[in-house]
Amino acid sequence: MIAGDFAAGAAMITFGAVLGKINLQQMFFLVWWEMIWYGLNEAICVNFFHVTDAGGSILVHTFGAYFGVACTYGFQPKRAS
Repeated sequence: MIAGDFAAGAAMITFGAVLGKINLQQMFFLVWWEMIWYGLNEAICVNFFHVTDAGGSILVHTFGAYFGVACTYGFQPKRAS
């Protein structure tokens, strides 16, 4: 339950980066993929790198921010050549 709460927090941070750029259907798939990548990121950081994050705030905020910035690059409109 707590891991899901932290993953939802990362998604809310990502919403701030993509707000006004994507529609509801795109946001649904964005969050679906984000939950997968957040779980993988947390597993790698905790189990492989032995990151000690009291409260989980560093992983949540860092992942949410960088995922949001990456998604704004991916969702930008195509430019005319």
